[in-house]
Amino acid sequence: MAPWIVLGLLAIRPEGAAAYATPAGVVVVLVGAALSFVAYRLTIRLGRLPEPQRWFG
Repeated sequence: MAPWIVLGLLAIRPEGAAAYATPAGVVVVLVGAALSFVAYRLTIRLGRLPEPQRWFG
């Protein structure tokens, strides 16, 4: 969440908003969003607890 908070704080300033309004800035934000999504899904998958096995059944 921290990178998105920093991005929001940078976008408040006119210089930051102008930088992210360019095509390259949009690409940076979209790639960052995609990588954040992949990292979140990977974290959820790796952090999943194993299913308990049944002893009698």
